[in-house]
Amino acid sequence: MKQSLPHKLALYRAAVQHPPAEVAFLERAYRHYHRRDPLLLKEDFAGSAAISMVWVASSDEHQAIAIDSHAPTVRWASKQTALWLGDRADDLHLVHADVMSLTSPKVDVVAALNFSALIYHDRAALLAYFRSARKSLAPAGIFALDIYGGPGALRPQSQHRQARTEDGLLFDYCWEQRKVNAVTGRVENHIHFTFDDGRAMRSAFRYDWRLWSLPELLEIMHAAGFAKAQVWCDKFDAKTGQSDGTYRPTSHIEPREDWVAYVIGVKK
Repeated sequence: MKQSLPHKLALYRAAVQHPPAEVAFLERAYRHYHRRDPLLLKEDFAGSAAISMVWVASSDEHQAIAIDSHAPTVRWASKQTALWLGDRADDLHLVHADVMSLTSPKVDVVAALNFSALIYHDRAALLAYFRSARKSLAPAGIFALDIYGGPGALRPQSQHRQARTEDGLLFDYCWEQRKVNAVTGRVENHIHFTFDDGRAMRSAFRYDWRLWSLPELLEIMHAAGFAKAQVWCDKFDAKTGQSDGTYRPTSHIEPREDWVAYVIGVKK
């Protein structure tokens, strides 16, 4: 009898997310602008809520609010919270809601990671979300989202790599960008998981996104009322084909096939 496969959110967390690195980045970005440590995080489109869990676990003073609109996902994350955090579980508040429906309590950091803000396909919708994110922030607050780009982002392609679950199960992760429409900026992406015994989860996750450009995101952040909007990216050595792995404020991204950047909005 074959062993049952892990939940697809557990596979996503193992293959896609790097919560300790994301938490470290959010803390470093906040300190860059405000010279003190952030305490309260609001994780929009939280999914597995892994970032919120690591945020809470990283400090006795940290609390988090994790919001997702998909009820089964919130239920799964709630069970994980109890397992991961134990007696600290009450410091992570999981909410089943639209992210724009909750703008209090005011938080130090709002994070929309894993390209989740790309669900908004037109300027009015994205502007409304950015305004909601700004309203959620305390006066000394920042809003962080991530975005990908480069020539590779503008064509269909697939990327594979191996990953391993917490209990040691090895599997293949495939990111497939199936469709790209240069007129609308819309992209269709799928995530597939394949296992050594031949079983697979095809299209375990599907995304219909608009791939916004960095100038558009900066412009809309300013229109939403942020006092500052800034791109953070790593440095890339074209000779070695390697990144230095450190994200920092920048006004220039070197030509390369693919890049991932953060856009940070500072409330004031």
